[in-house]
Formats: sequence, C-alpha cells, structure tokens
Amino acid sequence: MKKTILFLIASLFFLFPHLSFSQNETWNLTGNVIDGSTKEALPYVNVVLYSLPDTTFVTGTATDDNGKFSLAATKKAGVLKISMLGYQQTTLKVANEQVGTVSLSPREEMLKEVVIKGSAPLVKMEPNGISADIQHTFLRNMGNLSDVLAQMPFVVKDNDAFTVLGKGTPIFYINNRLVRDNDELQRLNSRDIKKVTVITNPGAEYDASVKAVIKIETLRPQEDGFGGNIWTYNQYNSKWYTRDGIYLDYRKGGLDIFGSFGYADMNFPKKRTKTSEIQTDATSININTISKENDRWEFLQPEIGFDYIVNANQSFGARYQFFKTPAIASDYLMNTNVFLNNALNESLSTVFSGLTAQKSHYVNAYYDGKLSPLFTVRLDMDYKKSDSGADYTANNTYPQGEDSLVNTYNSANSTLYAGRLTVETPIWKGMLSYGLEGSHTLENQALSVVENTGIPGIDASSNQVTQNLAAGFISYSKTFNLFSANAGLRYENVLSDYYQNNVLIAEQSKRYSRLFPSVNLSYGGKKVQMSLGYRNTVNRPTYDNLKSSVFYMAPYAYASGNPLLMPTYTNSLTYMLKWKMFTLMSSYDWNQDYIAGGVPQPYLDDAMIIKPINIPHTQHLAINLNYSSTYGIWHPSWDASVNKDYMELGNPVMTFNKPVLYFNFRNNFNVKGCQLGLNVWLKSKGNEDASYDGNIRWATNLYINKNFFHDKLQVNLSGNDIFDTSSRYLMTFSYNGLTSTWDNYMYKRSIVLELHYNFNVKQNSRYKGKTSTDELKRL
Repeated sequence: MKKTILFLIASLFFLFPHLSFSQNETWNLTGNVIDGSTKEALPYVNVVLYSLPDTTFVTGTATDDNGKFSLAATKKAGVLKISMLGYQQTTLKVANEQVGTVSLSPREEMLKEVVIKGSAPLVKMEPNGISADIQHTFLRNMGNLSDVLAQMPFVVKDNDAFTVLGKGTPIFYINNRLVRDNDELQRLNSRDIKKVTVITNPGAEYDASVKAVIKIETLRPQEDGFGGNIWTYNQYNSKWYTRDGIYLDYRKGGLDIFGSFGYADMNFPKKRTKTSEIQTDATSININTISKENDRWEFLQPEIGFDYIVNANQSFGARYQFFKTPAIASDYLMNTNVFLNNALNESLSTVFSGLTAQKSHYVNAYYDGKLSPLFTVRLDMDYKKSDSGADYTANNTYPQGEDSLVNTYNSANSTLYAGRLTVETPIWKGMLSYGLEGSHTLENQALSVVENTGIPGIDASSNQVTQNLAAGFISYSKTFNLFSANAGLRYENVLSDYYQNNVLIAEQSKRYSRLFPSVNLSYGGKKVQMSLGYRNTVNRPTYDNLKSSVFYMAPYAYASGNPLLMPTYTNSLTYMLKWKMFTLMSSYDWNQDYIAGGVPQPYLDDAMIIKPINIPHTQHLAINLNYSSTYGIWHPSWDASVNKDYMELGNPVMTFNKPVLYFNFRNNFNVKGCQLGLNVWLKSKGNEDASYDGNIRWATNLYINKNFFHDKLQVNLSGNDIFDTSSRYLMTFSYNGLTSTWDNYMYKRSIVLELHYNFNVKQNSRYKGKTSTDELKRL
C-alpha cells in the first residue's frame, strides 16, 4: 500500500512539475507610482502584468491611496504596463520582485482630438462610506475645503453648517485631528487636499455618539523653510460678515512649528413672526410677536503648536489654542399682541439686548509610534477650560399701564481632562485595533436676577454637573478577496452627579454602563460595490440642555433646559450600493428615548415655555441617490433624497411622519483653468424632529473660482440664493394642545468674496493630533 501511494505521488510530480516547490516559483511584485512633475504619489493607477513572449494577460491591480501596488505572479518573463488617464503609459520588463518607483509623465495633448462621452465617477466606494480623490478631479481647483465638501455626494452645506443626508451633523478630521472650528474648513486650500472620505458607519474606535465622520487627508509637504497663507472671507446679506486669518509655518527636517491668528466680525440678521396658541377648557389665548433681530459675533483666535517627526515610525506634537469673544451682541425689537378668546387683550413693545463674553484655553498633545511590527501605538490627550458671562435685558413698554423690565446675568464655566490610547496589531492577515479612553468633565451654570419689575417666572438658580467617563474598545477588520469585514465592540461607563442650588439631586444623577456593538461587511466587485453596516450609538444631552434655569425669550415666551433628559440610544442600519455613476445610500434608525428639542409646554397661567423632552420610541428612514460623472468640461453631481420620521407625541397623540424630499443639482464647469458653478437645490414640506416645515424652499447658487500668480492667489466669487427663494422658514411646533409657529426670514441671499494668498513653500501642517473625547462637543 505504501509503495502504491509513493508511486502515485511521484507520478503527479512527474506529470505536473510546476506543482512542486511552488513557493519558490512565485513572486510578489511591489512598487509605487508617482507624478513625474510634482513627485506626488498617484492613487488608482492601473498596473497590468503580461507574459512574454505572447503578451498574454496574467493579472492586474491598481495603486492604493499612497501610490503603492502589490500583485502575486509566477516567476517567469513578463512586462508591466502602467497607465492612467492623463498620463503617458509606461512599460517595464519584470526583472525581480522589487519594481521600485515608477514615474508617469503628464500627457496634456491626449484629449485634443477626442470627444469625451463620459468618464470615471467622482467618488469611489470605501468599506464604510465613500471617498473622493481631490488631486485628480476638478475638485482640486474648487477653492477651499468648505467648497470641496459642498460638492461631495450626500453632504449638504448651509452657510457654515454641514449635514450628511440621513446621518445628521458630522465630525471632521484633518490628518487625524478633530476640527473644532469651521474656520479651518475655510482656511485649507483645495490644492493641498489629497483625499476626502465620508464615513457613514463609523467603527468602535469613534465615540458612541458619532453617526458620521468626514476625514480629510492633505498632501505631505516636501520642502523645508518658512511659509504660510493669508485669507479673507467676506459676505454681504443686508449686513457685512467677515472672517480673516493668517497661518505661518516653519519647517526644518523633522521639526514643524506653526501658528495662526483668526479674527471674525459676523452678523446674522433675521425677521420673525411668532404665533402661539394656548388652548384650555375655558379660554383661548393667541400671542402674536413680530420681531426684527440681529446677532453680532466678534472673536479672536490665536493658536501655536509644533510637530516633530523622530523617524519614519514615530512622531509627537502639541498645540495650544486661545479663543475669545470680546462681544456677542444681540439686539431685538419686538411688537406683541395678545388675544383672549379672539379679542385683543393686550399690546406691548419689547427691546431685548444681550451682551456675551467668552474665552477658552485648549491644549491637545499626541504621540504616534510604531513600537514593533506587532504594535502601533497612538496616544491623544486634551485639556480645555472655558468661561462665559452673558448679560440680558428685556424692557417691555405698554401703551397703557406700567412698563416692566427684567435683567439677568448668566455665567458658565467648564473644565475637561481627557485621554485616549489606541493600539493596532496585525493578526491573521487582518488588523486588530483596541484601546482605552477616559475623561473628567466639570460644568457650572448659574443664573442671577439683577433686576425684575413685573415679569413673572424668572428665578435665580444654579446647577453643576460632574461626569467621569471610562471606555474601552476593540475591533477587527480583514479582507477576503472581494469582501472585507469589520466588527467592533465599545464599552462605556458613565458616572455623573447633578447639583441644583448646591444640593445633590439623586434623580438627575446618572449611572450608565453599556456595550455598543458595530459591524460592517463590504463587497468590492469591478462593476458593483456594496456595504452593509450596523451600529449602536448614543446621543447624550448637551450640558446646556440639562440646565434648570428659565430664560425669558419674549413676552409670554420662555425657554429652559431639562435636567431629567435621558440619553438617546439608536440602532442604526446602513446599506450602500455603487453601480457605474450611481451611488445609493439608505439608513434606518430605531431610537429609544429620542431627544426632541423645541417642544412647547404650558408655563404659568398664560405663557409657553420651550424645552427639550424625551420621546419613548421613534424611527427614521432615509434613502439617498447620487449621480456623479464628467462630460468634457461639465462635472454634474446630483443628489435625490427622501427622509421620513415615524414619531408620535402628546395627548391627544400627534404624528410627525410626513416625509421630506430633497434635491441638489451641482454643476461644475472647468473652462480654461477657471471653475464655474451652477448649483440648484430644493427641499419640500414635511416633518423634521418634532416640528413641521410648512414651506417649500429652493435656491440657485452661482460661483466662479480663478487662480493667479502661479496659483499663489486664489479668488472665489459667489452669489447665494440669487432669487431669494430659501430665506423663509415656516416651522410649527405642537404638543398637548399648544401650538407655536415661527415664520422666519433668514437673509440667505448674499454675495461672497473670498481671497487666499499662499507664499513660499506649501504649508499644510503635518500635525496628526486628534481629540481624545467627544465631550468637547457637549461643552
């Protein structure tokens, strides 16, 4: 029997000699591809291996985000053909496994005799979202980072605010550092951006409250020396609005020292008509207030920091930021009529003024190091201390009767210490990530009544919240041919103590201990790519939402927090599909103890108070479709979306489930190095949160971007809402027989001039520090 087996094995080796010692006959070809003129890495380059002498196709791949490629092949004669649209093709004979660096030369004349019908889409699918290569698309010349983000699929820009459709407000990271101020989105030039990734199903390494992440990766600067940029953003929409800044950087070897100074003087004019109705068994009270308002913000923001790259495997750095608002001035003029059982009962005018001063100190430090092939360690630490004081005065004047006045002073201060340690270990041909996070937060708020002559319901109060958070997380990701998977688990333990007027309130002191799982499965075929992800998240109320003090908004209208608010826990399911130029993203959320803001409730005998409440269960469904392509000089990117809430509230029960439709038609034209844009968006009526938007809004935006002096000066001119069709918001809030309708005019029509001047070397910072906690957002 043994002789028979040995004979069969020997026969197999004789008939199929290539089966023996196969490991010695296989190569793993590796190399990287760069732009021949800029020396920058080229991602998504086609690398194809052909056999010799018959030039038969063997295998192929594409370079990754860093321009690197790797493919397995049998050890025999062959050639590599390396090609990319816009570059001259290069052919190399395979001599050994190490191909080395391949330089591609730009081919400017390639398209002169060709009529383009279409080309590759703007975005590509990622395991947990979508990404865009900025340097090799029209987005490179868009202007600043804020302009680039406005062109991303599923991302909506409204002035300085951003929303990811179906996911809400995202957090931003630039080179792994959390962006805490949208000024940074204005300052970073699009020519310095390498890649933007929109993550719609964040993993366990992110705070459990995060539902969407936008990561920005900049080009790695090569030069040493001194440089920087100066920028200014100016807007007019009936009042002037300006934000200006300067950024300086000195780089020598591994040391990078940087600093910046920002200044802003911003006006937010608006007109409102508030109509509130309070129904009781005996009476009907209607309150109508017409107001003309303006909020003016001024702030100063200096920053300094350093970054030191020890070697290819280790770096560390720190940065300090000071933020100060010399004044936040609010000036409102209101006229109010009160009707009792449909008869005019009272008329009065109100002058409301507020003056707020704020300051904060923020320090972030990090260490990033590869200690061994098995351990890559990252440590992030944060410290923040902030103080604010606000003086508010409301003076009511009656045609008949005595005037009334209330003057209050609100003070707040907070302190935060936080740290996070993350470790990555390659194991079983995948990546294991794990770590710890901790934070301590102290928040104090106090309201004092300086003067009150006849306005009820305003009392002095104070509250203090201390919170200690400890978290641990672990996740594992692996790729199986065309499939990739990631699974993670996060544990958070939160202990908080709530004091009201220096007395510990046991009912409002919270103890939470919970696991947050997440999982994502992706398929990356050539024609179709898909991903399916699940995540459990939490949305904790902000410290402002937890305050107990009552704020006087207008006659018979008050606002307050809710110390009894519970956090919202969400089970979220996200599915994405990409086919050719189309990308579909759909999500379904099931919420427990949903936090609804702006809910009217009775206060005193004839007034209304707006405060947040918890709704036991709600659901949300979002379906979004994007089309992105290129036709010659035309780059269309169109979104269509439907968002539907399933929400019941109050007694008698009211439903908030009318869907909201949204369309965004972005059109960019590249004409001789000049970017021209025509963007049109439309939003339907429907329910959002516990309210109803009763107005169809749409806007037409135009822009033109042009670079001068060898790209050192960038000029952006835009006109927003040129037909003045999106300024009016008609929001209705209803609860338990109370109704409040806010008819807002927000002056959306504006003209914007933006200038960027870059001098000397490219100065996008190498700083890699990022926040260690999401507590900063709650402060």
